[in-house]
Amino acid sequence: MKMRIFLLIGFLFLGASQTAFAWGGCSRGEKWRNEVKVIGRIIKIRPPLAVLETPQGETLYIRLGPYQFWKAMGYSLRKGEKVIIRGYRCGDIIFPKVIRHRGGKIRLRNEKGIPLWRKYRSRPGW
Repeated sequence: MKMRIFLLIGFLFLGASQTAFAWGGCSRGEKWRNEVKVIGRIIKIRPPLAVLETPQGETLYIRLGPYQFWKAMGYSLRKGEKVIIRGYRCGDIIFPKVIRHRGGKIRLRNEKGIPLWRKYRSRPGW
């Protein structure tokens, strides 16, 4: 019985610590304070992330959101595309509001930073 309690507490602690690392060292409120504009080229796409290289050689990770949302909206990005991203930065992770590319504009968050796919929660998989 003591061993089960010990393991349960250990798993809870591990889960909480992993969540902190997932935010990249930024608190939930902190990352939404300052909007940034990033220009670069997509070097890799692996939903829900894309990897971007800036002209300065910096590598950034772009949180794209659910694949199902992209598919439903008809959005697409291609490796090698030049993009301009307006969004929020937390370490080397960018949470985009808008991605502009040769094919048009991809809107992922509203003006308050809330993901647009949240309004489609009733759909399976979102």
